[in-house]
Amino acid sequence: AKEGFEADDILATLAVAGERHDLDVYLCTSDKDCRQLLSQRVRLYNLRKREEFGPAELLEDWGVRPDQVVDLQALVGDSVDNVPGVPGIGVKTAAKLLQEFDTLDNLLANTAQV
Repeated sequence: AKEGFEADDILATLAVAGERHDLDVYLCTSDKDCRQLLSQRVRLYNLRKREEFGPAELLEDWGVRPDQVVDLQALVGDSVDNVPGVPGIGVKTAAKLLQEFDTLDNLLANTAQV
């Protein structure tokens, strides 16, 4: 632990560093925020279920890419991180919007089409 940093910040730093050094990184966490780190080298490992989770599983589960996770959570909200989200928008609707508009910024620039 390092004062002033949350555990997921440290996990993210180590995951990115490992990936840059061509290492396979397994994050043993159920923290949804870590899904944004997924890549061919970075995967999540669920200790309880003994299952790996990577970009393909994210696409199947949430319908988005790792680089869209933050935008999805901004739309859906996350009570743990005090993110209110957009009322009435769940994961399926958020994923559909991101599939169509790619990013939250692009979605906001085109709200007249929604």
